[in-house]
Amino acid sequence: MKKLIILIALLTGIIATCKAQERKTPLMITPNRENIAFFTDLVTEQIAVCPAFSIYFTDMYHPGDSIINIKSIKLSYIIYYKSSFSKYITTEEQDSFSPLEQYMWSICNGFIKEWMKDQPYIEVLSKIPESRRAFRIATVITLLPISEYKGTRQSDNHQP
Repeated sequence: MKKLIILIALLTGIIATCKAQERKTPLMITPNRENIAFFTDLVTEQIAVCPAFSIYFTDMYHPGDSIINIKSIKLSYIIYYKSSFSKYITTEEQDSFSPLEQYMWSICNGFIKEWMKDQPYIEVLSKIPESRRAFRIATVITLLPISEYKGTRQSDNHQP
């Protein structure tokens, strides 16, 4: 069932390549831009990665505002899950990161941080009754084994 879901996501998503830690990483983004998956040889099973970001705005947002400008975005921490194991990592522990944790941090602090700049913050903030200059938000990305990426491109299937 899991492979069927991944296959459907691949068929309906966009396959691209990004540069993460000097590695060419296949990347899939679903058309609604709600799901992002990275294919990597650093995992043998699916891993859910939940980065949390602090979003700061140039001005105070007040309910009813129609424009909000982002001043900065900071990756606060990452929680990742595989099988029945979960781990919380922060930038202070960066010297002791495993290669997988370094990879996750570089993706989240690079590509995902840039992606977060394009999110519909007015829609989110309009549901929060109080004014604010900043807030924290988390998202979920998925790391998938590179073996699940094979066969998803025409060139992999040797078709014209």
